[in-house]
Amino acid sequence: MPEYNAFGIADSKIESLPPRVIPVLSLSDDCYDHLGIRPPVGAPKVGFLMGREENCYTIDFNYAYAIVASGMEPVLMDYFYCTEQLFDCSGLILPGGSFESPAWYYSDDKSLDRSEYPNKRSKAYGYSLYTALHMGIPILGICAGAQVMAAEFGSHLVPKIKSRISHKTKQHLAHRVHAVNVAMVKNILGVTSLDTNSRHSEGVKDFPKLDLYAVAEDGCPEMWGSVKKNMLGVQWHPEDFVVVDNLTHKKVYDWLAERARNYQRTSFISKSFVSNC
Repeated sequence: MPEYNAFGIADSKIESLPPRVIPVLSLSDDCYDHLGIRPPVGAPKVGFLMGREENCYTIDFNYAYAIVASGMEPVLMDYFYCTEQLFDCSGLILPGGSFESPAWYYSDDKSLDRSEYPNKRSKAYGYSLYTALHMGIPILGICAGAQVMAAEFGSHLVPKIKSRISHKTKQHLAHRVHAVNVAMVKNILGVTSLDTNSRHSEGVKDFPKLDLYAVAEDGCPEMWGSVKKNMLGVQWHPEDFVVVDNLTHKKVYDWLAERARNYQRTSFISKSFVSNC
């Protein structure tokens, strides 16, 4: 799908499958040729919940490149079979995107003209998140995916950010992000502050169950997660920097790759032990 700089599959192809036939979706050889890189042999598989463009499920070029460049193999997930498609994976990515979240994600839901019930994309994010948690696999949330992660663990979304700096812009460098948990941010990124892009109109406030790691110059949360739950969320799009060889932003995807390899190795040992009993 060159008009969107994305790889995609028409949803009609998925919906036309017979009942209980779970589609296995992955990048084709042509896609990998277009990327210019391929996953290494034995790379851990990570589930990627696809976006939507013109009746197609999609994965943007930059997402695909960042995943493969970090030594992982993307397993593409639709909104109907996402939980089953995740079962053979060692990690999960909840990407950004424009879609409506349910009203209860927000602190003042009475003023919002939103449904109390999640739509099919929002449901898929929730189902994928809790399936990954049940499996014990690491989870990386990007932008809207990070917001869903936070909201499902008690945080509230802010429908419109009011700030002296722009949080929704096409600029490659929008603002600077600073660590509030210095040790954690330095452990993940190798630095305690960095310049990021910013493409979100909504934000997150309060973190009753997750830990806040970093904020923008205006105090807007930009990075959070949980060591115990093996989750990391970032409000910006590090994949846009990975495609231009920025190694600092690539460390976000490296975080997932390292933990996916650990899960893959542990899972292999467990399966080998069971098979030998």
